Amino acid sequence: MKNYFINRRKKQTTTHNPWGNHHSVLAKLLGDRILEKNNLMLAQQTIEQKYQTAGKILAKALSQPPTEQRQAAYGHALGKQLTYRFFGQLLKQRRHHWSELSVEYQLYACLNHATDFYNEASDLLENEEEEELAADLPLTEGMLEASNFLRQFFRNLAETLSNEGTAELDELTRQREELYAQDSRE
Repeated sequence: MKNYFINRRKKQTTTHNPWGNHHSVLAKLLGDRILEKNNLMLAQQTIEQKYQTAGKILAKALSQPPTEQRQAAYGHALGKQLTYRFFGQLLKQRRHHWSELSVEYQLYACLNHATDFYNEASDLLENEEEEELAADLPLTEGMLEASNFLRQFFRNLAETLSNEGTAELDELTRQREELYAQDSRE
């Protein structure tokens, strides 16, 4: 039923509008992909900021004489920085199979990667009881903290994107149904 109203309105818009239907809200929503571009830019900027912050903490830990506490801070910051670097590169890559995905699917793919990172870091923390892995505890904790943040971040971005598009389409459908109801009364 929604498609019927949308198609009917598209036909009316193209016949009455000399510029075509590219000025409609639906065309902007589906054509310009402003929301998707904003969410992708937000993801890239946030990850870049987190990466730089972890780098500053890492540099500070390296600039001071080594102690056990500073080495732990170094490992923690290194784990966070490596995680943010991976996701920063993932969002910027232009490989053929990645660039064909929509932004929403890219965000969901990043969410899946972040979940995998989180699960692997959790498994490593559970198995840190072995002495040979105890030195990597701060690194793993940093990865766990960063991947937990990224899981929530990508989930929010992806859900916002899918919910926003659905809400916009529902609002347009409601407006068009009201318009057709008014047209049928006249």
